[in-house]
Amino acid sequence: KKLPTEAQWEIAARGAEKRIYAWGNIPRADVSALGLKKPVPAGSHPEDSSPYGALDMGGNVMEWTSSWFKNYPLATETFNERGKRRVVRGGGFCGNMEKSKTYLRHPYDPFTTSDCIGFRCVREIRGLK
Repeated sequence: KKLPTEAQWEIAARGAEKRIYAWGNIPRADVSALGLKKPVPAGSHPEDSSPYGALDMGGNVMEWTSSWFKNYPLATETFNERGKRRVVRGGGFCGNMEKSKTYLRHPYDPFTTSDCIGFRCVREIRGLK
């Protein structure tokens, strides 16, 4: 198991239909941990689920990816910075609806610690390409 790349995280969160939020295209703070004072146990908000069934992608904790913050083909913005900060994706309980959009990217120093940042792991399924 390992941290997902930025692209893996975004595909898992948005699905083929490219949702704005993991749960759909309508902002709904009631389906996630957004605005709470601390993270909640995984799966506490089942409606905060991506098209692929990944839970808590919109508002429990933001999540580290293995990608360095640099220009990214799925992003609309461009940056000159290379190899200094890692990409964190998703919304966190300490964030807001805007920050939980599935396509937003957050640059963080890799040594940053915060109750608002967590991680999820991915693993390769043999035989799939």
